[in-house]
Amino acid sequence: MARHVAPRGLTLIEVLASVALLTLLATAAVPVLRSAQIQQPEPKSIDLVDLSRLADVADLTALVGTDTAPAEGAVISIAWDELGDDPDDDIAGRPPVTAHTAVVGEFGAWIAFSCDGLQVFRWVQAREGQ
Repeated sequence: MARHVAPRGLTLIEVLASVALLTLLATAAVPVLRSAQIQQPEPKSIDLVDLSRLADVADLTALVGTDTAPAEGAVISIAWDELGDDPDDDIAGRPPVTAHTAVVGEFGAWIAFSCDGLQVFRWVQAREGQ
């Protein structure tokens, strides 16, 4: 005749040991999982010198036109790659630049370049024959 053996449960010491081992594994895994997150590049901050350099070389033909006087309030977006003088310069993370005609006068227009809370102005003289 076969004897029936009752299933043996875990003792308190075995439960505590397994909880301690799982805690050690979890605390070791957290830094690894945090470092594995996808790192988003931070937007590169700009200063007035960067914005002024871009304003000096920007192509404003789309804004001021070639045959007519610029309209007040006209707006265009300018890419940082127009600066293009430093190959090590990271232009991908820079915030967008907008240029708009701030004041239009008889002899030309003031163009405002805005980016990331900064603003610089440039005077664009009216073309002959306007």
